[in-house]
This record gives sequence, structure tokens and C-alpha cells, in this order.
Amino acid sequence: MNVCIIDTSVLVELLGVPGYEARHDECVADFELRARAPESFLLPLPVLFETGNHVAQIPDGRLRRAWAERLVSFARPALSGESPFTLTPAPLIPDVISWLADFADYAMKKVGLVDRSLIDLFERQRALMRSGRVYIWSRDLALMGYDTQHG
Repeated sequence: MNVCIIDTSVLVELLGVPGYEARHDECVADFELRARAPESFLLPLPVLFETGNHVAQIPDGRLRRAWAERLVSFARPALSGESPFTLTPAPLIPDVISWLADFADYAMKKVGLVDRSLIDLFERQRALMRSGRVYIWSRDLALMGYDTQHG
């Protein structure tokens, strides 16, 4: 079983969020291929929040409402286990303290706190997996390298 951690750059593409959907069709097709494989899709809570922030910034109010409703329709099944996506639990205070402790170093590499949380999730999943692939599915160059298949 492979573990795929979804990044915001992919979620906005999958949902087709206006202004972020440069490769929507390609991303959806890629998801369909991945979903046929033995793949577990983890949706980190910070990614859901960050995607919500992007949706809330859509200039056109009608589109903003439509994509807000689309995000809600996408997230609810993940919360109830009726989706291929599993929403990860909220970060614990000790985790956030740890991320803040080394955030200045990550920020120098242009890695924000949400991305830092994904890296932590990747490391935890990698430690749990005896076999199979663990990776962050992202269009962000800073996160693409987090893949046990490539080192």
C-alpha cells in the first residue's frame, strides 16, 4: 500500500479552484490513475484550511460561493470516511512547537508552516511503513522530493 500525502497545490487543481487550476484535467486524470493503485490518500487538515483560504480570495462572489460549496462537498465525505481521502487529525501543540523551533531554517528554503507540517507527516508515515511508497503529491518543487521511492 502506498501513502500519498496531498499538498494544497494538488488539492486546488483537483477542485479546479479559479486562479489555481492551470492543470486541472491533467491532475484529475493523474488522481484517477493513482486511485486505481493500492493508494491511501491523506488530506492534512492544514491543507484543507489553506485551500479554504484560497477559495475565500476568489474575487467573483458567485464563483467564491460555488467553490466554497464545492470544498465543503469534498471535505464532508473525507470527515466521515466515505471518500478516498482520509483527513489527518489536527496538529498537537508539541508538533507546532517543534515546527516553530526550526521554522526559520525552513523559511530560508521558502518552506512555509503548512509545508513544514506536511514534511513532518511524511517523516511519521515513513517511519510507520515497512513497505510501500510514502510521498507528498505536490506541484511545489520544495515538496516534490519527499518520496521514499526516490531516496
